[in-house]
Amino acid sequence: MASRQLAKTESAHAGRMADVQKAAELAERFNGWAVFSSRNGRTRVATRTGNLTGPDDGVWAASIIADDWDDLEEQLAVQAQHDAMRTYEVGA
Repeated sequence: MASRQLAKTESAHAGRMADVQKAAELAERFNGWAVFSSRNGRTRVATRTGNLTGPDDGVWAASIIADDWDDLEEQLAVQAQHDAMRTYEVGA
């Protein structure tokens, strides 16, 4: 039988690996973003990679902070939609 400390460590490790996997999935879906979780696993963060100049329009963000993966994914979707609209407007 494993000790309580070992079980706690294994559980924390499994949680961290799940966070790493989810971050990789989101980074793959939302190109141009580095996605990660805080060390304690309480905060989810996404930061744009590359050129960090954007409009000062209240929507565009260089970094996003969320409490959970669902919230971060929603915010990334808003950013992707906003980026697409800006690209469309520039080309028009």
